[in-house]
Amino acid sequence: MELISLRPTDSQLWSQAWKLYEESFPPYERRLPEDHLRAMQDGEFHCQVAVRRGENGAAPALLALFFYWEHGPMVYIEHIAVDPALRGQNIGSTLLGQFLARHVESTTILEIDPPVDEVAQRRLRFYRHQGFVSNDYEYFHPSYGTGPVHPLTILSYPRAITRTEFDGFLRYMREKVLSYTAAAAATAE
Repeated sequence: MELISLRPTDSQLWSQAWKLYEESFPPYERRLPEDHLRAMQDGEFHCQVAVRRGENGAAPALLALFFYWEHGPMVYIEHIAVDPALRGQNIGSTLLGQFLARHVESTTILEIDPPVDEVAQRRLRFYRHQGFVSNDYEYFHPSYGTGPVHPLTILSYPRAITRTEFDGFLRYMREKVLSYTAAAAATAE
């Protein structure tokens, strides 16, 4: 497995990654393609994909996508998804473990659905197994387009975040991350 930066010019990988993105996240949690392309011009935003190199010159096979933001001592994992046909093969664990090992000086933050059903509880167990801890701050994620504002649980690694760090995360979400969404474009008009 190899992690590479995704470029829209890599048309086959781009279309595979975009398909996985659309299949893995509801519309209100994902960008429109044009907003995503704008975000990719921001030096703090990183779009990476895990691939398995093809043999004999064959195109690489997409295993997973990994989209994140680096901002000073904070890293925000915005989206991570493994190809559904490959789940259960430790791809997500390996990818996340490698990522955390490269960001040991940072506090990593991500969001998950509140653990109210079996799928969300399984997701929480997965991240806890990786060393993430839950934070008790009330958090409602705005829609990236049209759709509901929805409650999410904030997880962080390697420790719980302070109220000051949480407030900084909220500010970063509003001022940077959400500026590359259809919702932000609509409010700017």
